[in-house]
Amino acid sequence: NLDVYSNQGIINSTSGVVMTVSGNTTDTALTAATPVPIDTGTLALNRASVRYTVSTGGRCTYNGTKQVYVSIHGSIAYQKQGGGTDAYVFSIYKNGVLLAGSEVDVDAGGSTSDGVAALTYGTLMNQNDYIEIYVENPGSNDDMLVKNLQLVIRE
Repeated sequence: NLDVYSNQGIINSTSGVVMTVSGNTTDTALTAATPVPIDTGTLALNRASVRYTVSTGGRCTYNGTKQVYVSIHGSIAYQKQGGGTDAYVFSIYKNGVLLAGSEVDVDAGGSTSDGVAALTYGTLMNQNDYIEIYVENPGSNDDMLVKNLQLVIRE
């Protein structure tokens, strides 16, 4: 319950996490106009963290006891599944609720079936709050493959 900051030899109490997904081959099954958490194929890894846990399904949970303001930065390498071209929406959810304004629209299909999207946002976190990345296909049931993901949450 101590706040450690600017001490030599002791890690600062600033909370944060780095989560990655690499080489995923599991599609995120989509139904038109229904946002769902991305399917990480259980490949989500906690690369570094202070007061966060990461589930293999891609959920980052804050375990600290004090309220903190965090910056969220993510990079997603994706591949549209199915034929044709569709618009998709990637977004950040906290505790299963959309963080309004976090949405990133992408067009995928045809020559742009592979793409990269970047997400950035800021929010307050309380103990046991969690962050997940969602994807939605507003116009069809074509699935999305999130091949790689890097997510950083930093106080």
